[in-house]
Amino acid sequence: MVYHIIVSFGRDRQYEFKFSHTDLASGSPEDARRWFDKEFADLECEPSNPMGKVLIIDKILNVARYGGEQRFIDGKDWATR
Repeated sequence: MVYHIIVSFGRDRQYEFKFSHTDLASGSPEDARRWFDKEFADLECEPSNPMGKVLIIDKILNVARYGGEQRFIDGKDWATR
């Protein structure tokens, strides 16, 4: 199985990533959550929910937004994590 992810910052500013099941086997879901928690805090992301509850999808979207397009342009190491 191949997972296909597109991160878009607007028209003609899309970044595509493809991962196989074996690419993702080296990390656990908990490792991914910890990485998003750390990046969310380090980037000083603002929770989008006024009640303060932050869903994982909100963390993913905010980390991409606050991390900025340049991180996707400069190199794929951060972006693929």
